[in-house]
Formats: sequence, structure tokens, C-alpha cells
Amino acid sequence: MRLGEFKLVDFEQGEDPHAVHARFNDTRTDYPRDRTIHALFAEQAARTPEAPAVFHGARTYSYATVEAASTRLARCLIKHDLAPEAPVAVMLDRTFELVVTLLGILKAGGSYAPLEPDAPLERARLLIGDTGARMLICERRFIRTANRLQWECPDLRLLLCADSDDVHGEIEGGGGMMREAIWDEVGRTASDDIAGGGWTSSYTGALLSRAVMDEYGDSAARKLEPFLTGRCRVLEVACGSGITMFRVAPRVAYYHATDLSAEILRWTRAETTRRGLDTITLEHLPAHAIDDVSARDFDVVILNSVVQCFSGHNYLRDVLHKCIGLMRDQGIIFLGNLWDQDRKEEFVASLRAFRDEHRGRGYHTKVDRSEELFISRDFLEDLRGDLPAIQAIDTSLMLGQTRSELSEYGYDAILTIDKHAEGRGESPRNRLQLDRRAVVACDEAPLAERTGPHQLAYIMYTSGTAGRPKGVMVEHRAVVRLVKNTNYVSFGSEDRCLQTGSLAFDASTFEIWGPMLNGGAVCRPPARSVLNPAEVARLIRTHRISTMWLTASLFNHHVESDLGMFEGLKVLIVGGERLSPEHVGRVRERYPLLRLLNGYGPTENTTFTTCHPITGLPDGDVPIGAPIANTAVLILDRQRHEPLGVGVTGEICVAGDGLARGYLGDAALTAARFAPHPFGQGERVYHTGDLGRWRADGVVEYLGRVDDQVKIRGHRVEPREIEGRIGAHPGVTRVLVLGRNDGAVGRYLVAYLTGPDPIEIARLRADLQAALPDYLVPAYFVQLDEFPLGPNGKVDRAVLPDPGRAAGVSGLGRVEPASETERTLVRVWEEVLGQTGIGVTDNFFEAGGHSLTVARVVALIEKRLGAVVPLKMLFELPTIRALASHLLDETRFGTALGDDALARLSGSADDPAVFAFPPGTGDAAGYILLSRLLAPYAVQAFNFIERDTRLADYADLVAGVQPSGPYLFLGYSSGGNLAYHVARELERRGMAVSAILMLDSARQYRPVPFDPDEVQRISDEFLAHESNKPYLTSVVLREKAERRITRSYQWIRNTVDEHDVAADIHLLVSEETVEAYHDESGRLVASASGWSDRTRGRFQTYQAEGPHAQMLHYPYLDRNAELIREVLERCGADTRVPRAPSGAGG
Repeated sequence: MRLGEFKLVDFEQGEDPHAVHARFNDTRTDYPRDRTIHALFAEQAARTPEAPAVFHGARTYSYATVEAASTRLARCLIKHDLAPEAPVAVMLDRTFELVVTLLGILKAGGSYAPLEPDAPLERARLLIGDTGARMLICERRFIRTANRLQWECPDLRLLLCADSDDVHGEIEGGGGMMREAIWDEVGRTASDDIAGGGWTSSYTGALLSRAVMDEYGDSAARKLEPFLTGRCRVLEVACGSGITMFRVAPRVAYYHATDLSAEILRWTRAETTRRGLDTITLEHLPAHAIDDVSARDFDVVILNSVVQCFSGHNYLRDVLHKCIGLMRDQGIIFLGNLWDQDRKEEFVASLRAFRDEHRGRGYHTKVDRSEELFISRDFLEDLRGDLPAIQAIDTSLMLGQTRSELSEYGYDAILTIDKHAEGRGESPRNRLQLDRRAVVACDEAPLAERTGPHQLAYIMYTSGTAGRPKGVMVEHRAVVRLVKNTNYVSFGSEDRCLQTGSLAFDASTFEIWGPMLNGGAVCRPPARSVLNPAEVARLIRTHRISTMWLTASLFNHHVESDLGMFEGLKVLIVGGERLSPEHVGRVRERYPLLRLLNGYGPTENTTFTTCHPITGLPDGDVPIGAPIANTAVLILDRQRHEPLGVGVTGEICVAGDGLARGYLGDAALTAARFAPHPFGQGERVYHTGDLGRWRADGVVEYLGRVDDQVKIRGHRVEPREIEGRIGAHPGVTRVLVLGRNDGAVGRYLVAYLTGPDPIEIARLRADLQAALPDYLVPAYFVQLDEFPLGPNGKVDRAVLPDPGRAAGVSGLGRVEPASETERTLVRVWEEVLGQTGIGVTDNFFEAGGHSLTVARVVALIEKRLGAVVPLKMLFELPTIRALASHLLDETRFGTALGDDALARLSGSADDPAVFAFPPGTGDAAGYILLSRLLAPYAVQAFNFIERDTRLADYADLVAGVQPSGPYLFLGYSSGGNLAYHVARELERRGMAVSAILMLDSARQYRPVPFDPDEVQRISDEFLAHESNKPYLTSVVLREKAERRITRSYQWIRNTVDEHDVAADIHLLVSEETVEAYHDESGRLVASASGWSDRTRGRFQTYQAEGPHAQMLHYPYLDRNAELIREVLERCGADTRVPRAPSGAGG
């Protein structure tokens, strides 16, 4: 609502507006205005040293513990030259480390600058750059982001990991480029060495040219040449398709290459054989497991164009440390094609320019490099201090004449290794990394005061109108005024506050310092669990939480989900947005003794400005209340800046001890918004931009905004910041971002935009998500031919179209559900989001969902499907298709025979093992009857493993039961083919399989077309069988079994049995076995006797009884079991160890 829409009527014509303001702002109290935050905490710790201060999980930390730890940290920061008021970036979630860190920073004289851990890297980098922070304190969970920030931000010289005893030992997890499945797909589709290594242009998405790749390979070979001799032993980590290997291997005595992908190695192994290179050994290993490699004593180690795929700097350091351990005393490590951190911005700018210039040409330009690791030369130099064996580092650009991204934005490094030379010692570092050890080593004796009440305490960012966030600078006194001797809430030693928001949200000032400076305790739930009403209720009960703050959106969500969760609370403050009278009324009615307040205030006035106790059932909008202690509220005429009387609408302005210092680095905006007090000598007022009016009882009613600012889930949003980002996107000529309201999902943002051509909305959304917090990314994008204009020539907002929420929000058209699980999830989403037409590839958050609706979805999934889904899963798997697949993965049948990959069906752990592999139905249960007749053998039966890593997984499970061979394998039908491939994997590892017993299995010569109808028939028969019905009790479980069968048959149909094994093969054929199968063109597809060509051992056939489908059932089971046992006994008595598989050796 705008100012011009109000009828300005003064209901108190007789009272002077100045007198009105004086009367309503008589809020002064005696509080410790000359004390600092940390000094007040120290005094409290001296009074109640053993009282609980922090609850974290099951642990409780006393005031004395927090005080001592924060003093140590302060001394550590002072030792490393923290300047007065200097900002320290903070990325923490754990309560104890968080409180200790904030106190330590303040004691040392600095200020803290919170970073949202879930925010995009670009956003964090922008805030660090804006503050000029030279120090970052994080926890190990965020080490991947923190390490990248340290090398992305030029001023960030020190990183301290608060909860680690070895900051370099915190190996980063995750990283999309480390997934084996991605590279296996590359290997499966490889047509040559360029495709086999995934060598595509970042600009066009097409394969790089032969000229570029030849120069790449030749450059590496030329740089390595001085170090290669006829006696040289080389290890290559991540050899890929062998572009480097095939140039270097012919020049050395031995070449051992590893790779993450079994599929790429299969291609590379075939090429090795074709070239006749018998000095090469290939091994399937990820880089982090390189110390498990089967050879040692290398002279040269090569990592060429792989480091960019690593998950982080610590991962790289760890791999290099392991590689050095595999080397002789002297040698070199070649790091090829490192993406240059110092040229990253230039690289990304180049990609953006190319994309914008070639829009509509069908290129797939890869602008987002957030998953790739860029390396600074300074990082390599610092490695010499961490890895003393590195004696020298030489860097150079790629050799050659052809320009490419490899030559322009990458470089090579040669690390000279000498294990016996002296290290660098304590040479100065380009970047310093510390951990808890550095803090513990410092003294905990009290520090002299280094600050004062007017010194900066923190910098907190809000949305900005100029396209950039604004840093609000808050001083110690403002915080103390918020929580000491105030009039809206009373904290005491028995009070415990639940911190529901992140440190980057200004309510955290109240949640942390309210209890901390008054003898109470603070508790912070695990990430995102605050969205789960059951978890919040548990924390309230467990820790006897008395006080809590919630945004209005989260409050509404919890009221709708579980009204009983507020049981036990004494004080609940709700705010950040306009309150819903309906939801307030429900809580007020259920909990008449609960002190329920509406809290209002901008970040610029330190969290709260007014509070209103809600004592009865609201009959309309809930007012925002009266000024809190030591705060003044002014309702001013916007033109004349004069005070207005009761009932007259004006701008809400605030004054008093809570005012922030201003905006960091923006004197002009500070002067405009923090203006001189119109009638308070020497004071300032902050112009909030909110509209309001006084009631006769001194309470303020909120009436809207003077501008377009909106609140999204409690966060203040300036649409112009978002409009600036969207307006810079190629093809956008005009943009307008508006806030809309929907009862189902609350308030959300819509971006209306125009452009001469269709705008790629998916790409626009991805660009925004890489730069902005989630609450700043519009839920919907609507492209218009032109904006509708009103009579005054301005955009007529009233006629802007609805976002069109039923049109398939993925932008790719609606994809229909393919299963009952997916259909149920569609119904759940449509109910929660209040819309129809949801497709299974639509993104929940792009469809208007947000963090507050996630818990409703989770609750309905449990109710409708009987499946429990962790809250975080919906954030990680935001489409119905991905979520349905996860449900099938995680839902359990309730029996080890169905749920576990391996189940022992008979015998004991001491009995000789027979490993039985599943037929096409994918289940171990088919061997139950047989297992009872095979004593004294213990039948270890497998279910089908659906992961692409199944062969390695089976081999690991076999070795877990029986650490060394020889092994006995059994496989019915296609289970025999699977047993053969696992035997080959074990032989590749140097482990022996004595025999494979195949029950009517045919060797497959080429892939067979997949027949969905046949598989559906088999699935239907399996699901309908009486023995399976007790375990298939829900839609999800039935579909889980059906999917296992489908994936099993897909694997069978696409697998070719083309390699030799050393194991003997014993084939039992049924009465209906057909010797050979041919396709329509007469080509041989499968043959039972074809196994004779695939073993270097013995091959023997036996005639079993019964048709194929009945071999393991009565009346044929007894005779067939007797025959199997006879074969097993002969195999078990034969102690001959099979010959080593070809290619093995070291």
C-alpha cells in the first residue's frame, strides 16, 4: 500500500504531534550502555562459571568453558595481527564453535561478518570482497567452500577450521566431477581417444579438435622427456583414454596407469592390446585410493588434466602425499593442464562473451565452473611447506601453436621430489591455514579490554537496491541495548533459547546474545531440522527451551503441521512479515499462558524496534507494537519530515541506541537513510520505508511500503537487486520483479521480462542460482511481448498475467508419471503447491516450493506411501523422478534376504563358501531350496546390485566374506554370466577363482534388444508369486522389486562375454537347452558351448534334469542338487590355483 492511497486523518487533533512522540517514546531504561558484548559475557561467566551456556547435540558447555575457549581464540587472532574493527568472515553452524568464535573475534577487537553456508560461492566471494576480510573461520563441514574462497579472494590470507585438529586432513567430499557413473558413460560412448577422455570444448560443447589434442599430448611428452629413461617406472593417475600414456609408455620400462572409470579403462585396455604395449598395467582405482595401487617405486608420477576434477585443495594435497609415498627417493611429479586460478575470472568472462555473442547457435557453453578446481601457483608454492619432499616447482604454459582454452587458461607444473633433502622450514606462506591446535596452544588468561561500546561488532548484509547487497554495520552498544534490561522480554538464568535462523539472519543477534548476556543458554538445531515440527518439539522438550523466534512463514507452517509442537515454550516472538490473524488465533487459543509477541524491526536498528504482546484473539491485522526500551519510533510526513499525530499515516522512522553505524563503503546511502533527527539535537533517525500510524494507546500499526520492497520468508528483498542481475542477462531488454502471495506457498517472486527473442529461462535461472541466495531467485519467469501500460504511461501491474503455474515449470513441457509412486508424488506436490499440471521432471523449488513447504511434502509422503524421507533429500532431489528413484533405493523390504546385497542362506561362517549370483529376477531367494541340500557348503547368495559399480561391489563383498581365494562361484541362468564377470574382476585384482558352476547359462556374443513386454511378464509373475507377497506390502516395495528385475535384464541384454578367465567353468544344461541362438540376420547371439572359448582352465558340461524354469524346484531339485554338490566337491578337492590373468604383474 502506498502513501497516496491513505486518507490522512488526524484523530487526535488536540494533541501536538511532538508531544505524542515524546509520550510514546518514553522508553529509556538503565542498561550497561558503556559495556561491550564480550565483557558482559565474561562477567556472567565469573558469576555462574558452571552454568550451562551452550547445548550442542547431547553435549553441554558451561560458561567457564566458553569463556576460556573464546579467550584462547582471541589471543590466536591477535597473534595473527587482527586489526581493530577488522571483519572476520564466519561460516559456522555448530553452536559451540559459533558462540566461541563470535566472542573470540570481539575480544580480539575485531568484528564478525556472517556468511550463509548454503549461499552460492559467488555470493560469499562478493561479501568477503566487500568487507575486505583477511580471515575466515569455518567448520570442517564447509572446508571445500572455505578452501576455494581462500584462493578466490585475494585479501583472504588466513583460514581457521574451528572444529578440526588437522585442517589439511579434512578431505573434501562431493564434487560432481568425481562420480564414476559420469565417466563410465563417457567410456561407453567413446569412439576415439578424444571422446574417450571427455575432451569437449567449454565454448561450443563439441569435441576438441585433433590438432588441439595432439599438441596437448605432445606438450606433455616433450616436458617429460628429460626425465624418462629405459629403466624408468611411471605411474599415471587418471590415465583416461591414454593420450599421454601412449606417447610416454614406449620410452620407459614400466607404465602403471589407473582410472576412476572401469568403462574408460575397458576402452583403453583394448587400445593397449591393439598397440601391443606389454609394459602397461591398467588398474581401476580412484585418485584418493592411489596408495592401494599394486606397484611401487616409481620415478615419475603423472596427473594430466585430472586435478580440475578433484573435489578440493585438501584432496589434491592428500593425493600428492600418497603419490610421493609410492615414489623412489628422487623423481618428479607432472601436473598437467591445471586450470589457472589467477585467470579464472578472465576465463569465465570469455565464456560469457562467447555465449552471448553466439546465442541461438545451438552451442553448449559451460559458463558455470563451480564444480572444477582451479589452482593458484601460490598454492603450489605453499605445498612445499606441507610436503617437504617437494624441492622445487617449475610452471610453464602448454607448448604448441594452436590456441585453445587449454593453452590460454591452463598451465603445467613439474614438482621435483627429493625425500632426503631438507624442507623449506618455516618460510612465509602465501596463505595460512590453522586449526584447533593453534587455538588450544594459546593462553586462556583474561585479556585486557581492546574495544568500546561504539566499536563495530558485526556486519550483516541485506538486499540492496543498486544490484548489490548492503553491509549494515552494528556496534556493541546496539546489541547490548537489545538484550539487557529491556521491556519486551526478560531473560534469566533459567531461560534457554532455540536459534532457528542462521547467523547471517539478524534475528540471531537476539537468539544468541539474549541468553548469553543474561545467564541463560542457547541451542541450535542441526541444519534444516528447524523445518521439522517433530524435531523442534523434541528439542524444546529435551533442552527445556523457553524462548524462540520464528519468521511468520515458518510460524504458519508449524501451526498447520503440528500445533502441539509449542508445548513447553514460555515466550514466542514471531515477525519478519505480516502476521496471519488465523494462525495467531489458533496458537493463542491453544496456549493461553504463552507470551506471544509480534516483533518488528529492520536490520539497521538491530533486530527489534517494536514488539506487541498478543493477549487475545486478533480481530484483524496484528499491530507491530510499541517501541522497545531505549528505542524511539517516529511517524513522519515524507515530504516535510515532521512528526504526525495519532491516526495519521506516515513513514516509520526509528532512532535510539539500536541504530547501526551505517552501510559499509556507501557514505551516500548512509547519509540518505540515516538522516539527522528532525527534532532531536545531534541524533539520527533511520528511514525504514515502511508506512504506519500511531494508535491512541501508543501502539504502531504497519500499513505497507513506500516502495517495492517485499519480504520473502522473513528476508527483506529489494526487487531492484534482482532486476539488475536479470537485466544483465543476454537478450533481456526490460524486467520487473514483483512479490505475489499465494495461500499454499506464501509470498513468492515473479520476474516479468521482455526481449526480442525467446529467452532461455533455464539458463537464466541457473545464472541467478549461482550468484544469489535462494530467496532472491524468482519462483517464476514470464516473458512478455511488451509490458502493459496504464494511462500515466507506467506499467499497469494489475493486469500483468498470472505466472501460468500449470504450464510445466521445468520449461521442457510436462513429463507424465510412469509409475504409481510417481503418480502419488505428483498428487502430493499438487496438493502442497496448490496447482495442477506438475510433471515428474519439474523442479519443486522452481514450481513455487520453498524450504517451508518441504516438511509438508515429507509428512504427506510418509502418510501416502509409508516411506520416511529426510528433509534434506528434497533439497538434494528436487524432482519427482529423482525422489521416486531414491524412495525405491532406500525403502526396505524388512528382511535381510531382500534388502542386503549378500545373504548367507545356509551353513556357518566356518563352512566353505559357495557364492551364488542372482538370475534375471535379481533376487537371492531363488537359491533358498538349493542351499538346504548343499551341506557342508555355506551358500552366500547375492541380490542384483543396481549400481553401475556392481562388479567391483560384488568383488568387495566376496573378499569381505573370504579374504583370499580360491573361490567357488555358482550362477543360475544369467547369474552364471554375472558370476563370470565378477570372477574376471577378482582375477584382475590378482585373486583366484577355482570354478564357476553355471546352471543353464549361455555365453552372450553381442547385445540383445531389450524387450519391455517380456520383462513386464517376468515381473508380473514374480510379484504375483505367493512367497513374495508378504514382503511387497506397499506400492513403493512392489515397484522396487519390479525395478530390480528391469535393471537386471537391462544389464544382461547389454553385456558381452568377451574376455578370458582362468577359472574352470562347469556348465549344467537343462532338458530344453538350445545350443545356439541367432538373430534375424543370422548372426550368433548366444551359445552354451561358447564358454569353452572363454576359460583358460577346464570346461565341462553336465546334463541336469528338468526344463530351465524348474531346475531349482521339485521334482527336479534333489537330483540337480546332488549333481551340483558332486561338482563342488571335485572343485573343492582340486587345490590347483588357476593361472594368473593376462596383463597382471608389477
